[in-house]
Amino acid sequence: MKLQVKKENQESIEGYEVVNLDSSMDISNITPNSCEEIFAPDACDSFSFQGIAGAVEALVSKLRLGGTIVLGGTHVNIFAKTVSLGLIPPQEASNIIAAANSMTIPEVLVEIFGKFNLNVDTVNIDGLHYEVKARRV
Repeated sequence: MKLQVKKENQESIEGYEVVNLDSSMDISNITPNSCEEIFAPDACDSFSFQGIAGAVEALVSKLRLGGTIVLGGTHVNIFAKTVSLGLIPPQEASNIIAAANSMTIPEVLVEIFGKFNLNVDTVNIDGLHYEVKARRV
């Protein structure tokens, strides 16, 4: 099974089981160790900083051996630098902040993935956004 965790306004990917992020992430109906791929490139912004590890743990429990997971969010350091340099208008910066429960850095995910014995394949940064891809071994 392939799982996409997305915000309601994002498009679904054909061939993926979809879970919408709202105030929570209900994945209780997904069998543990059943996902060959979990794609959640914007999920980290939807959780509090303290809640990210728990959300990652819940997702990893659904990942089968050899399966991959992609998680990402807004890079707080790049966001702050971009705002301080005036490259983002105040209204747009405010909208980004309002839409996020938290912002973090990729190293936080790398550390959490390590705690769950996942191998990190890639870390990508594109503008304000980062994604970390890891594999369960």
